[in-house]
Amino acid sequence: MKTYLLSALTFFAATTALAQSPATLRGHISGLNHNHKVYLVDIDAPSHFIALDSTVIADDGSFSLHMGLKSPHMCSLAFYQRLAQPLSNGNTIQQLFRLPLFLDGRDNISLASDTTRLLDDSRSEGDRLLATDIQGGGKTLADYMAYRRFITAPEDSAQQASYAEADAYFKFLGDKSKYSDIILRKEQTAARLDSLKTAWMEQHATTAVAAFLLSRRYYQDYTYPVALMNRWIAACTEDGAEDTTRVSWLNRNADIVRKQSLDIPFHDFKAQKTDGSVVALSALRQPGKFTLIDFWASWCGPCKAAIPKIKKFYTANRSRLTVVSVSVDEKKDNWTKAVKQEAMPWTQLWLTGKNMEETASAYVINSIPRLVLIAPDGKIVKVTFDPEVIFKTIMEK
Repeated sequence: MKTYLLSALTFFAATTALAQSPATLRGHISGLNHNHKVYLVDIDAPSHFIALDSTVIADDGSFSLHMGLKSPHMCSLAFYQRLAQPLSNGNTIQQLFRLPLFLDGRDNISLASDTTRLLDDSRSEGDRLLATDIQGGGKTLADYMAYRRFITAPEDSAQQASYAEADAYFKFLGDKSKYSDIILRKEQTAARLDSLKTAWMEQHATTAVAAFLLSRRYYQDYTYPVALMNRWIAACTEDGAEDTTRVSWLNRNADIVRKQSLDIPFHDFKAQKTDGSVVALSALRQPGKFTLIDFWASWCGPCKAAIPKIKKFYTANRSRLTVVSVSVDEKKDNWTKAVKQEAMPWTQLWLTGKNMEETASAYVINSIPRLVLIAPDGKIVKVTFDPEVIFKTIMEK
C-alpha cells in the first residue's frame, strides 16, 4: 500500500498519565553487566513512545528504575548491549530483548531471570515475560500476567502463521493459488486470536487491562460492527471500572469510533466525472446491489495491480455489484490519462478540494488502495486494501 493522507482520526493520551511516583522497578538478570543498559518506555500511545527511566546495569545483573506513572499504561522494558565496534549505521548499542509490562506506578515491582531464557530467539516477548519471576505490581500487573498466560500461546501461533504467509508470498511471487493453505492458516489463527482477546476483555470488562485492550481497538477503523463496539464500550466504562483515566478517554472518543465502524450507513460525497459534471455517490448506487468504492491514484502501483482482479470479478458478478473508482490524484490530467490506460468499465470519479478532505476523513484514507464495500441496504460491511477480501465478503452474503 502507498501512504497518501494523514488520518483524520487522532486520539490524545491523557495528560495526567505521567507523574513523579515513588514506586520502583527492581530487577536482576543473571548474565548482564555494566556493558548493558535497560530502558523503561511508555508505549501506550501507538503514535509515540515516552522514555520513563533508564540505567546502566550493575555487574551483578541488578538495576533499579522509577516508574513515574499514576495510571495504568502499557510499557516496555528494553535491554541494550554496548558494542565494542559501531554497526554499519553508526549505532554503538544494540537491542537484545524486551519485556512487555502493564504498570500503574502504585506498587514496587521486582523481577528476576537470566540471559539463557531471555536471549533465546525462539521465545516471543510474551513468552520471555512468562519466563520471568515477577513479584509485586498490584492488581494491574497481576491481571496483565493472567491475560498473558491466556493469550501468549495463540498469539505466538498467529505470529508464526503470519511469518509463514510472508515467506510464501515472496517464494511464489504473490501467486496466492500456490499457498492458499498457508493463507487459510493465517486467517484462522488471526481470527482465533481476536476472538480470544474479545473473550478475555468481555469476561474481565472492568479491569484496567480490558480498558487498554478496547482502547487499541479504537485505532482499528472499520474493523468491528458498531453494535459490538457499543457493547464493549458500555461494558468497559460502566461504574466500577478500575482505570478511570482511560475510561474517560474511551468515553470522549466513543462517537468518533462509532462513525468509523462497520454496519453504519455509508458517507455520501460528490466528485467530478470524466465529462466534468459532478455527481453524488448515492446517485450511482443501484437497488439490490453491492457498491464497491475503489479509492486509487494513477501513481499507485498496488492500486493498478488490483484493477484486473476487480475487472474479472465485476464481469462475472455484474448483476450483484456496482463499482465506482474514485481517484485522489492531485492533477486531473494524470487521472484522465490513467483512466484511458486502465479502461475500467465502470464510473470514474475524481476527488478535489473540500470533497477530498471530507471523504478522506470519513473513510479514514491513510493509504491506497482503499476498498469500501457497501451492502444493498446502504451499510458499510468491509473496508480493506485487498480485493480478494471484498470478493469473499460478497460471495458469503
